[in-house]
Amino acid sequence: MNFFCDKTEINSVISQVVKTLSSKAAIPALEGIYIEAKGDNCKLIGGNGQLTIEASFKADVKEEGFALVPGRIFSDIIRRCYEGDVEILTDTSMTIISGKSRATIGMMDADSYPMTELSGNSWEFEMENTELKEAVKGSIFCAAGENFSKPILTGVYIEAEDDFISFVSIDGCRMAIKRASSKGEKGKLVIPAKALDEISKSIGDDGSSIITVYEKYVKVVWKDVSIISTLFDEKEYVNFKDILPKEHKVKIKVEKSKLFSSIERGSILSRVKQNNLLVLNIDKDLMTITARSDIGELYDEIDIWQEGEPLRIGFNGSFLSDCFRNISDEFIYIEFGGDRSPCIVKPCEGDGFLYMILPIQIS
Repeated sequence: MNFFCDKTEINSVISQVVKTLSSKAAIPALEGIYIEAKGDNCKLIGGNGQLTIEASFKADVKEEGFALVPGRIFSDIIRRCYEGDVEILTDTSMTIISGKSRATIGMMDADSYPMTELSGNSWEFEMENTELKEAVKGSIFCAAGENFSKPILTGVYIEAEDDFISFVSIDGCRMAIKRASSKGEKGKLVIPAKALDEISKSIGDDGSSIITVYEKYVKVVWKDVSIISTLFDEKEYVNFKDILPKEHKVKIKVEKSKLFSSIERGSILSRVKQNNLLVLNIDKDLMTITARSDIGELYDEIDIWQEGEPLRIGFNGSFLSDCFRNISDEFIYIEFGGDRSPCIVKPCEGDGFLYMILPIQIS
């Protein structure tokens, strides 16, 4: 294999694939970057068994071929090359030439690299990248942590319907449902939240991405970048529609920015406690927010529109902050079923999002 390429271009592609590599992989080949030179392009592949990124760049290929090299060493060398053309050639080892600099590194067994096989039935949909990123940002924070007792909840449930799509995440204390527009076929999948976050970071803000869903994998393609992730079995996901409250006793309309600012102020004190407790008192079109700790206390008042009975209820301040941080609407509705029932946060118009948060019992 022998090709010439621009240092900036290859370095940009390497920076995308190298972040997926495992430092101590069960399969040694997964510590490497797979390189394939063909035609007028060069493709790099990096993965960790769960997430794989493939990215291509233009190259002047003198001799086609493929190779597997230690990923982080290869990345470090290319990053320190001179600006301009870089020549890469392989024989029993790989040689990297930049200006008057020459580096040689040993290669790994390319035939041992575990390529992801995408086979079987598939379905496909397309999303604008800005909407995809917003849907990920507005849902992923409610997914359970990696050590959660139910691994399925460490993923994000995605359901594509006619011309819209829903992203759902649950961690046992809260739920996020974020809706966006899409086009394509109907279907369901559950993708690990960590992989979904990486997908969001790997695509640009411009254009759209094609998402193809297979039995065990999902492939997201944007320009010359492909991201492949393993999937959970969507049939094992919680029936979240049965969890949502069917009625409420109290409903308020509030200016989101004022409520968010008040919660952020209260959390400065409440986070000193283990449960980060904020207490909300709702009565006569007024909400008061109080927070207490050994350091001090905070009291805030916010004007609201109220429907229903008075209510005193406690919440984890961090959960409230996470929710409101991901809402851009000027005004929102919040519905309460009582002091021990979850609250529902939703837009005043449309159904772009829905957040459910469980309360904390006030002693």
